[in-house]
Amino acid sequence: REITLMHDICRILERPPTGKPITLVEAMINVAISGLYVATVADGFKLHGWQEPQMAALQKEAWQKNRRGRVRQSQAKGSRVHTFETTPAQKLADLFSMVEAISDDHKTKAVTFWRRLQNPMYLFLKLAPRSWWYQNMVNCAVIESKSMDGFDLEHDTISPRIFDADARNLTHFFEHKSPFKLLAAIAIPNTSKATQTLAYNQTLANEAQIVCALERFRLANGNYPETLDALVPQFIEKLPHDIIGGQPLHYRRTDPPSQSFGAASGKFLLYSVGWNETDDGGQVVLKPDGSEDRGKGDWVWRYPLK
Repeated sequence: REITLMHDICRILERPPTGKPITLVEAMINVAISGLYVATVADGFKLHGWQEPQMAALQKEAWQKNRRGRVRQSQAKGSRVHTFETTPAQKLADLFSMVEAISDDHKTKAVTFWRRLQNPMYLFLKLAPRSWWYQNMVNCAVIESKSMDGFDLEHDTISPRIFDADARNLTHFFEHKSPFKLLAAIAIPNTSKATQTLAYNQTLANEAQIVCALERFRLANGNYPETLDALVPQFIEKLPHDIIGGQPLHYRRTDPPSQSFGAASGKFLLYSVGWNETDDGGQVVLKPDGSEDRGKGDWVWRYPLK
């Protein structure tokens, strides 16, 4: 029931059958829900709640759809340039100076004309020559186009190096103040972390498909296969590859049982090379607070069966 609910929410976010492009916010909510989906699948295994027909159905769920394509599409078709080009300057100015919080009684009031004149963004939106707007649009377009270079939809991969370099370049770009960068500064998000979350959640969703096939293989044969190739085509039609680098996901049986993070059952280890694009042997790096550092180490399927 939980998975059906998440599936239906994502269908709403995709807004069929209007044909309108999904927004970046909607695409990232879809990505976040995919993380909840993977957690639900993992909980099902932990509680021994999945039977063979259910595992087969999970593999065919809509979660196999290309989230990278959705996010990239939202960045291209939901362009900020189009918004700035089609929205009247007065409307944008009003949006940026509509209300102001009053700290003493937590109320809001309409911003006075004097307060608006003290707002540099309001002055820019009201008084800047149209040529300045066009220069801002050019900067927005250049930044947006570079942010999409890290997606390779033909090979179904994501390049962390490109996104990390883009984040550094973006920081350097905005360090130098200019009236030609004002709109870009407020409209262009740093997408490196968001893309890392996209890649991580999609990787775990891909791993979940393989885990379902592994469990179905075990039910049929009494143990796990020596290689993932043994799953094809009876238990999975096609093995998803690692979207970081495009190579096969790493898999090995673990005997005797291992107590390492991500392979608590000691039966198999399944992982991606992760954001650092380096095979660390299935090791997960933890932050001081105990949470996973997704920028380091491998992205390992946590398989807590007892």
